[in-house]
Amino acid sequence: MSLVSCYSGRGAGYRGLGGTTLSGAPCLPWDSDLLPGATHRPAPLHLCRNPDGDKMPWCYTLSNGAISWEYCSVPSCDAAVSCPFS
Repeated sequence: MSLVSCYSGRGAGYRGLGGTTLSGAPCLPWDSDLLPGATHRPAPLHLCRNPDGDKMPWCYTLSNGAISWEYCSVPSCDAAVSCPFS
């Protein structure tokens, strides 16, 4: 499996290096004991994923003792390239 620096489509297959959210918060590991239903199997730590088909990769975060989630700071590979010529 190779790691990539951007995601395609909704990022369902994203396996990259993103580990922070759009606000700059660090991602929790996907196998963290803090997460309900964590499998406790070795998992890529602090990486963004899109296991539920949301609009882009996301991760769980911890802020003031509360678990939440945020979209990740990972660029889309599908970004349109603007062209100055019509």
